[in-house]
Amino acid sequence: MGGGVGKRELEEDRTEQADKLIEILKTKDHWLGPMIDALIRNGQASLAEEFLHVNASTTSDQKTA
Repeated sequence: MGGGVGKRELEEDRTEQADKLIEILKTKDHWLGPMIDALIRNGQASLAEEFLHVNASTTSDQKTA
């Protein structure tokens, strides 16, 4: 079994994709709920959890700035 992408590489790619998507959408406050719902419904609960974590970090950073 050679040539496969490792789990860590997939997780890093997913994190990078999530970061890019958040950068695109973070000017909109109404997107997070529907995005989380769609991710969970499509079996991406771990990615949904990552979105929530990143959003919480971003929100707390904005409040302290």
